[in-house]
Amino acid sequence: MDKIILVGEDRSEPILEGLHSVETSNIESVSVVNSLFEANDLLKSYIQPGDVVLYENDLPDLYNE
Repeated sequence: MDKIILVGEDRSEPILEGLHSVETSNIESVSVVNSLFEANDLLKSYIQPGDVVLYENDLPDLYNE
């Protein structure tokens, strides 16, 4: 099962919309947190040996519209 942690409510909105618009049977949960620190704390609460974690970096604030 996949668990998704998104950082930043405003920036995550398009991703959330995309997730809700398709069948995602392999996604167990989606959480939105305010910071990378909160994301790491949440991740620590359920990560197990052998799990794979993907961090996707966003563009710097300079590229915000």
